[in-house]
Amino acid sequence: MEIQEIKTLLSITQVLAHYQLKPDKNQRLCCPFHEDSTPSLQVYEATNTCYCFSSNCKTHGRAIDQIDFILYMEGCSKHEAILKAQNLLAEPLPPASTPEPTAVSATVPVDYAALYRTFVSSFKKSPAAQEYARKRMLNPAIGIGYNAGAWSELKHCLIFPLADPQGQTVSLYGRSIYDKTGSKHFYLTHRKGLYPSYPVSYKKRLILTESVIDAATLLQIEDIATHYGLLALYGTNGLTDEHTSAIASLTGLEEIILWLNADDAGDKATQKHAHALRALYPHLRITYVTMPSGEDINSLAQGHSDPQLFIDMLASRNDFLFSSEPSSEKKETPSIPVATAPPLTTTTPVPAPRLDTANPHKLRYQTTVATYYIQGGISRAMDSMKVTLVIEHPQHHQKSRTKVDLYEDKQVEKISKDASDKLQIRADLLEADLHYLTDLLDTYRESEQESVSGIRTVDAYPPTAEELRALTTFCQRPDLLEGIGQILGQSGIVGEENSRLFIFLIALSHLTQDPLHVLIQGSSGSGKTRLLRQISDCMPAAQVVRLTRVSDKSFYNYPENFLRNKLVCLEDVDGLSEEAEYAYRELVSNGELISSIAIKDEAGRISSGQKIVRGPIASMACTTNGRMYEDNISRMLIVAVDESAEQTRRVVDYQNRRAAGAVREPEEGKAKRFLQQFTASLRPLSVINPYAASILLPEGVHKLRRLNDLFQLFIRLVTLVYQHQRKRDAQGRLVCTPADVARAVDIMFDSIVLKSDELDGSLRQFYEQLKAHAKAAGNTDTPARPYAFTAREIRHTLRISRSQLHRYLQELVSLEYLSESGFHNRGYQYRIQYWDDYKALRDKIKNHLSTQLQTL
Repeated sequence: MEIQEIKTLLSITQVLAHYQLKPDKNQRLCCPFHEDSTPSLQVYEATNTCYCFSSNCKTHGRAIDQIDFILYMEGCSKHEAILKAQNLLAEPLPPASTPEPTAVSATVPVDYAALYRTFVSSFKKSPAAQEYARKRMLNPAIGIGYNAGAWSELKHCLIFPLADPQGQTVSLYGRSIYDKTGSKHFYLTHRKGLYPSYPVSYKKRLILTESVIDAATLLQIEDIATHYGLLALYGTNGLTDEHTSAIASLTGLEEIILWLNADDAGDKATQKHAHALRALYPHLRITYVTMPSGEDINSLAQGHSDPQLFIDMLASRNDFLFSSEPSSEKKETPSIPVATAPPLTTTTPVPAPRLDTANPHKLRYQTTVATYYIQGGISRAMDSMKVTLVIEHPQHHQKSRTKVDLYEDKQVEKISKDASDKLQIRADLLEADLHYLTDLLDTYRESEQESVSGIRTVDAYPPTAEELRALTTFCQRPDLLEGIGQILGQSGIVGEENSRLFIFLIALSHLTQDPLHVLIQGSSGSGKTRLLRQISDCMPAAQVVRLTRVSDKSFYNYPENFLRNKLVCLEDVDGLSEEAEYAYRELVSNGELISSIAIKDEAGRISSGQKIVRGPIASMACTTNGRMYEDNISRMLIVAVDESAEQTRRVVDYQNRRAAGAVREPEEGKAKRFLQQFTASLRPLSVINPYAASILLPEGVHKLRRLNDLFQLFIRLVTLVYQHQRKRDAQGRLVCTPADVARAVDIMFDSIVLKSDELDGSLRQFYEQLKAHAKAAGNTDTPARPYAFTAREIRHTLRISRSQLHRYLQELVSLEYLSESGFHNRGYQYRIQYWDDYKALRDKIKNHLSTQLQTL
């Protein structure tokens, strides 16, 4: 007999009974492997294992199964323990424990597979059972039995088989076709087995339903049964050790989908199970499906015969938002786009649990495992999480106290074991809680430091049903980019029509693995910082890191994954120190920072180690210094704010209307919220551009190699925005269209021109104004008779500050666009020396690109 077969047939209860050991009502007993005055051995019947919480036990730190238990009791070899286990199979079974209120007992050994086959035959002979199944939209082809009463257990129930890992029927579930008694769900005592079966190991996505009936309903939908694994929970509290063991065996699993009832109990169970599964499987994506209020899967099927409804609902599932987790970590869902989801009235998604911060000097976090207190608050140092931690037992309230750095995994592991010994709570559960608590504390500290560091962490709001319908329609607009531009205007961004759309799309790139970066140029007071803030307000708040000041080492001290796929906004990049600017440039160029640091181990020995801050990041930065960006120009796209008199009039008019109450601020907030939800709806899909080799940038642009790479990334970004309308290739990649290329060229055109121009954006705007003044004042349209002017004249005519004008004039003189004559004590005169034709430059680039676009 194989070892696995022995473990399947021999229960831990039978082994304990052989040694005359009986657990108490909490399934605990005094451990037989060491001196034990209070019960420290926990029995887990569902997994046939035991675990001793005492550090004095020779089995401490590991769960032992039936064979291991015999090995320790007998003091024998493994082989001898296996032989002993075989002999125990011949002994009579121990008496069954008292059943649960809705469960029934199986008091004699039963061949459940044969019994189930009998029930399948009985179903075919029972009109009542067939009618009930028909009303519940259950197809007998999935395997339904019926017990009319010939067998005393599960009387008058539809019968469903529960299978073991080998696919053998090892127990049964009964669903009463009469609800007069109030009991609907029946299981055998010592329930085991899963429905419809143990999922196959290669499944990447697994759906958990609240009941067997719900799982049976989805089992009938071919597209779901083919592409997803299915497991039925046994009610809202029915996530058992057998379920978690089965999930752990799925080597290819990437996602767990909770599809529970749309009622209060289902919402609470979704929250509870999501966090339990996250603690057990932190690498898996956890999602949930929303349904109309009060419905479950089967009740919804009774009113909607079209299986496409369930396929669409599954396609529109939501990521469970754990409070420390960025929505940019979302993985691709290879299913129907959100644009095709039906307009359903959904229940409110289950919120993530909160850290109780009512008393900032005694933070509190409570789980089913224990209650945790952080005494004295937390430090502001971003490179550690040193706290005074109190762990309290949920029943007898005994406490364990310690000081710990929660960023140090070894320390967390050690205090979990120490607290386990003292409080008699499983160490692995404590450790899982502490890791999640660390994430919550991270989020809390970041929000508390907002006023100091400028970091903004505001919770996102899920869309309502009405907003979801509007978003679905919006995503299908052929003029989607024009629509985004209009909503940006409604959000309060005045003018800057092309620039605001260009910057918004660059900000969107934080979702991708190849994000873009933009430098916004303008003179002091030109509105560049306001433009940056307004665009960042249109992004999901949790994905934005807005900084007003950056110290030398601050970028190096972020947690390893804090900046990954975030949008970093620097409101004044001119104020960065050399060290901070270097760190920022490395994040932009290489997507990570790696520092060599000194670390101390538990023995106090100091050695070298590494501190890594990972990206990638997208970024927006503002500058008034035209020369400052030379080191970054090849890595970033450039936008010059509009400093024209027309734009000034538009801004002043908006300010006046706002002061007069004519601007409806709630409408602006609604527009920003809509763009946040639109951004959150996008998935970071791969994009290919079949026309990449057919459109080339002019050779005169600055650092053509890098600009061409940025140009191609921007084209693919435009396609990504249209993801709900674009076709995919055989590998699931979005395919760019000629229209996407044309739109990208049009939006990015001004930035391409700036890359071709020797002057930066604000300096170019000043020089064009200066040339126009010189032509008008000198009454000439040619440089043959150069007009001489003074700084005072230009300052008064163009209404520009003295310091700003001085910078412009000095730069133009150094670039030989102006000549300077005179003396310092008598004043200088200036003449235009180089009359370049900026319009001709723009026209040349425009014609170069337009000619290529016509051939696509």
